[in-house]
Amino acid sequence: MLPRIIPNGLTVRFVRWRQLAGGDELHPRYVLTERGGIRIDAGLDDGADGETTDVTLLDAAVYRVRREQYGKREPPEENAFEFVDEITIVGQR
Repeated sequence: MLPRIIPNGLTVRFVRWRQLAGGDELHPRYVLTERGGIRIDAGLDDGADGETTDVTLLDAAVYRVRREQYGKREPPEENAFEFVDEITIVGQR
């Protein structure tokens, strides 16, 4: 379904990570682009009826830290999280 709602010429990459022992908690979800990002506190699922969550625009310093953490893949000991896999969706709308 996603390729049909993403505009032509736009590519979205979804990456899954695993929390490392002793590292940052991996629960907040981030949407990061080349220009900035947002934090979604309760994750990206629909949630139960009546639940809400906060969505926050990242300031420049936090954005840089998160891009650095989520940007590295190997070796895991140099990263805050362990890379699991990824999928790239190309828009067709």
